[in-house]
Amino acid sequence: MNYILKYISTFCCRPLVAVVWMLFVLASCIGEKTFAPDERDDRVTLELFTRMNEYALPETRAGSADSDVDTEPYIIVFKDNGSSSYIFEEVAKSYRVPGKNKTYVALKKQTALCKLLLFTNTQDNFYAKSGTAFTSYVFNEENLKTVLEGKTLEQSCDILYTEPLTNPQTDVPFTNPRKKLPLSLVYQPSTTGINDNTTIGTDTDKLQLGRAVAQIVVRNTAANFTLLAVSAVVNAPKRGVLHNLSATAPPAMVSGDGVVDYKKTTGDISGATSNTTGSNPVYLYESGTANNTSLVIKGTYQGKTYYYKMDLLDNNKSKINILRDYRYTFNITEVNDVGHGSVEEAIHAEAFNHIIKITLTIDDTDAYETTRFDNYYLSVSNSHYILYHATTAASSNLVALKLIVKNSGGEIVTGSLSATGGITVVPSSLSVEPGGVQATNVTITIPENLTLGTVTIRYGNIYKEVTVEKRTTAWSDGSTKAAKPSGDFNYYCVSGTATGAVDLLPSNGTARGDTRNITVDDGIILVKRTGTGVATFYLSTALNPGSGSAGEDVSRRIKVELK
Repeated sequence: MNYILKYISTFCCRPLVAVVWMLFVLASCIGEKTFAPDERDDRVTLELFTRMNEYALPETRAGSADSDVDTEPYIIVFKDNGSSSYIFEEVAKSYRVPGKNKTYVALKKQTALCKLLLFTNTQDNFYAKSGTAFTSYVFNEENLKTVLEGKTLEQSCDILYTEPLTNPQTDVPFTNPRKKLPLSLVYQPSTTGINDNTTIGTDTDKLQLGRAVAQIVVRNTAANFTLLAVSAVVNAPKRGVLHNLSATAPPAMVSGDGVVDYKKTTGDISGATSNTTGSNPVYLYESGTANNTSLVIKGTYQGKTYYYKMDLLDNNKSKINILRDYRYTFNITEVNDVGHGSVEEAIHAEAFNHIIKITLTIDDTDAYETTRFDNYYLSVSNSHYILYHATTAASSNLVALKLIVKNSGGEIVTGSLSATGGITVVPSSLSVEPGGVQATNVTITIPENLTLGTVTIRYGNIYKEVTVEKRTTAWSDGSTKAAKPSGDFNYYCVSGTATGAVDLLPSNGTARGDTRNITVDDGIILVKRTGTGVATFYLSTALNPGSGSAGEDVSRRIKVELK
């Protein structure tokens, strides 16, 4: 018996041991593959650092939290062909390393300049436009390659579309069930080509991706009216492009593609709380004025409920384009008469903008600090940028402000951007053709140990200074800072808007229905940290009526960003 056992142990188990050993080695290799980037001679593996972009200036509450943004974007590479065009080269799906909280993408090494088109929070399908026809494709690498082969970056952005909406759309898109908002970005690496030195964002300065939709919020301050809901949206775009290279114009509506209405058989699509739909915003794909997009507002006037059709107008009563990644707040200031008795009556009637008076706050010159000279003007989203970042190390890739310059004259207007204290600023020059408009993010890098500096913008005969401030003190979760004269932000403030891990509160510290937007009459706004994630808020200031020395002598906007 001992002999048999010894035989089994010595001979029979050897193959088993070998098999087990081989399985162990294979498992180790598989595990190594899972936790380590792929390396090949013709490829380089890069780590990605991305986050959701601002709801462009001012920001909104995020349609999805930063932590809900898909962490495996598609990266589409376009290579400079030497003739001022970037031609499709490849598409790669990034991958998340389990347990490491890191995202990588393996790209072909390149020696020519490249631009990267990033997509994340993708839908199940994308649509490719050919003339006036759209073809559906499952959203994957193979299909993107098939559609984009031989295309330039411009051509690719022109033909790639989202999934279409249904008509009628019985819920606001992306809300029921709640879905992540499609995000995109065109990014040009600082390196020539793609190699081991190429970066796609950094751990502390992530690339900001922009949403494919705009956000619409309706508020009411009219004393004789109570806002109950947005009951319907009329003539909303049926679909949107996945990425728009233009910062100032929506894509042209495709002939025959049509528009849709948002409406329910019974009920409202966006309910209001405390006279605002801020907690239930409406999302729209980009819409040009030719669509005649409008809202149907429900509210109480003189004790009865009525419905009012409202065209999307600016403060000069002109129709506006609705642009992606922008937030539009329509504030009802006055109601002068009764509306319609039903949603359907309002939908099929003329707009009641002569009865229901509104003001519009928008990421445009209406919300900016604007300086005019002759036939041109310069507008900035804010003239003070404050960064909270608990490190003395350099902070890079910061969107300090957005700049809009317009030229209504007959000659080219040029300008420049420069900075003090070693701050680098992009772009460094401006040039606008007659009749042209240029809108751009002003990106800066704050050098090590710098706490205060200035960005100077010159455009024709216009001169504008923007203060840049870095605070390295930590802002802990649950703590509150005050925006008031002699407070943490030494300004007399009248309003604010925020996104990310902060709440905006009145001076008594009690939260209102909407903690992302606030208007006060005592000059004090409290800002409470509600987590450790990134956040951005804007403060609008005015002269302190109670003092000749405190507060601002002109209205201005301050952008505060928490890293």
